Amino acid sequence: MLGLSVVIAVMGLFSNSAAVVIGAMLIAPMMTPVLGMAACLAMGWVRLGSRSAVTVVGASVGAIALAWLLALLVPDAGLTAEELSRTAPALTDLLVALAAGAAGAYATLRADVSSSLPGVAVAVALVPPLATVGVTLQLGRTDLARGALLLYVANLLAIIFAGLVVFVVTGFVPAQRLAQLRGRVGVIAVVVGAALVLIALPLLGATSSAVARAREIQKVNAATATWLGGRGLDVTGVSVTDARVRIDVAGPVEPPPTDSLASILDQSLGRSTVVEVRWTQRSAVPNAAAPPSNATTTPAEAQRAAVEAAITTWLDSTGSAADFQVSNVTINGSQVTLDLLGPSTPPSTKTLTAAITDIVGAKTKVTVRWSQQVVVGNTGPTALDETARVRRVADAWAATQPFTQVTSINVTTATVTIDISAPQPPATNNLVAQVQSELARTVAVTVLYTERRVLSSVPTTTFPSTTTSITPTTSTPTATVTTAVASTTITTR
Repeated sequence: MLGLSVVIAVMGLFSNSAAVVIGAMLIAPMMTPVLGMAACLAMGWVRLGSRSAVTVVGASVGAIALAWLLALLVPDAGLTAEELSRTAPALTDLLVALAAGAAGAYATLRADVSSSLPGVAVAVALVPPLATVGVTLQLGRTDLARGALLLYVANLLAIIFAGLVVFVVTGFVPAQRLAQLRGRVGVIAVVVGAALVLIALPLLGATSSAVARAREIQKVNAATATWLGGRGLDVTGVSVTDARVRIDVAGPVEPPPTDSLASILDQSLGRSTVVEVRWTQRSAVPNAAAPPSNATTTPAEAQRAAVEAAITTWLDSTGSAADFQVSNVTINGSQVTLDLLGPSTPPSTKTLTAAITDIVGAKTKVTVRWSQQVVVGNTGPTALDETARVRRVADAWAATQPFTQVTSINVTTATVTIDISAPQPPATNNLVAQVQSELARTVAVTVLYTERRVLSSVPTTTFPSTTTSITPTTSTPTATVTTAVASTTITTR
């Protein structure tokens, strides 16, 4: 039964189907040995409890191994919302597990409420997190596997602890035996409770961090509105980390200097941060021709536009618009597949699924395929100092190359990216060696080249003389072909 449950759970995770995953929960037999372990501990049967523990551990390892093997059969399946939702547990998951464990123990004792036990199995899932561990390990995402394993261990300990308490309080343990083994049962309860507290600490930290980050985003939004001061610019995204605040604005005019915004945020957040403002120039095209009167929008085009608008609204409402980039949206009947690029796990798609269901008009399966895209930038004074040093070396090197100019430099802990423009690709081995020598550490140096065409050049004219040679040079500014880019990054401390 456990093997069948794992098969159903893995296929449900891959297809992003909550109904299939619930089916796996209903037939999973894990609740029985877990509650048996709680009953053995409440009765003071340490040996029997140990045997139950071995059964549960063996079943858990087997479930993970089976899920890993099944993941090999579905190559390039990607990560769905059902999988990602089980990789970031919070304190609320632990509270649900405690309540479900108490309900399961009570339903085991009372025949009149035993029919509710399948509902308990759905409320506190054990097999889906194990299946997620196996799938994410096969995909090489050990970070997500740790999150899913943490969720499983939290659920397991919560069920055992709550069941132990219920078995003692409801009189399942005879009073005479409880009096004889009071010390042993107390020690067991303390050990299980301590393990539960240790598991709760990272969950509490994750929940507190999420709440604190949401409050910081509210403060950044308020400070940004004050800083813009009605200039006609829209805030399209806000991202806050411990060391950096990134704000995306769009509009027809350039935003004000960011020095004042940095001062406001330092006071509002209570710490010094690097502020990065990315401005996208956006304005209406004058005298734009009206579309032909016979132009019509097909139902499929209208549906796709509505789905894309729902995705944008979903990202904005979760505060993730600045972190993620939508690379592709595929609509196939009632199946919508969304490809996201971003540095962290996408938010829950519950509200997105509901919105798209309203648009499509039928129960819709929304699959989110997430590719991690980490953008590393300068995060402090040290990086800024190193950027200046690399700039000095690069400029000195460019001075030795004809018509070569350094356009931008980005320095991180492990990489250095230098953008140059020149009429033809120059040899950069000397530049790479000089940069590595300047930083005195192992760093990957990448030089990006943009062609820079020379449109006109006046040669040197020499005037001969019997006594001396004077060589005046007529200098004509070099014209450079450039392409205007409607996106400007303004960075200040």
